Amino acid sequence: MSDIKAECPAVQTLDIQNNGNGFNVSNKNPITLLSLIQDRTSINPISQSELCQLLGYADNRRVRLHVQELRRAGIKILSTCDKTRGGYWVSDDPIELDNFTAHFRGRAMSTLKTLGKMRGVPDGQLSFDDLRAG
Repeated sequence: MSDIKAECPAVQTLDIQNNGNGFNVSNKNPITLLSLIQDRTSINPISQSELCQLLGYADNRRVRLHVQELRRAGIKILSTCDKTRGGYWVSDDPIELDNFTAHFRGRAMSTLKTLGKMRGVPDGQLSFDDLRAG
């Protein structure tokens, strides 16, 4: 795997401290979350509940927000909701990325369709102008 800190300017100034377990559980910033995810694979993802436990979070909202921040910084954090082995991992595999992109796109399109219905816009006719408040 490539060096995440070199690829992501958003995390270059953050300090990763190793407490003997490979991560610092007292440091609750996105790079700590990344250090827990980056060595996982689609076969061995880390679950939201495990991340919450390791990071000391009361719920998974902070995990989702940190994952979103890292994704927006260009880190390829993939995920699945599979009940038997769901969770997060980092991958450069183009097939895994394509599968994740298709799933993520489907969720985005579903959200847009819902907003369109709430605005009274016919299916297939929604534009970003329709999504403006007011």
